[in-house]
Amino acid sequence: SDLSVVSDPPMATFVEIRDGVRLETRRYGDPTSSRALVVWGHGLCNSMAGEDEDMLWNFWHARGEGTGPGGGGDDDDGAVAMDAHVVRYSARGHGESSPSTAPEDCAWDTLGGDMLALARACRRDASQRLVLG
Repeated sequence: SDLSVVSDPPMATFVEIRDGVRLETRRYGDPTSSRALVVWGHGLCNSMAGEDEDMLWNFWHARGEGTGPGGGGDDDDGAVAMDAHVVRYSARGHGESSPSTAPEDCAWDTLGGDMLALARACRRDASQRLVLG
């Protein structure tokens, strides 16, 4: 998968986590040097687009510091200041990710497995701290 640094607003990329299952992702921060990887999944019945609309995912906004800790206009600044590579994604059957093809695709263990597979695909190496949410 392409782990290059993206600009604001980040373009959607897709990560194939297993045969026939591609997850829509958006990435913030530097994947080559960040000490932590944050994999952020949206809430139930939502998608990345819905969270963008309501600004639910952007935790540096929640700290009252504008669009990034430096107060600039680039959302990528927050991830860089946190020394994190943030990978947001739409779950299977949501957004532009692969559709669900069977009821078990929406089971908690399947969705959790998808998140872990995405983390494994995006994690630089075992020294990179991992946060799933």
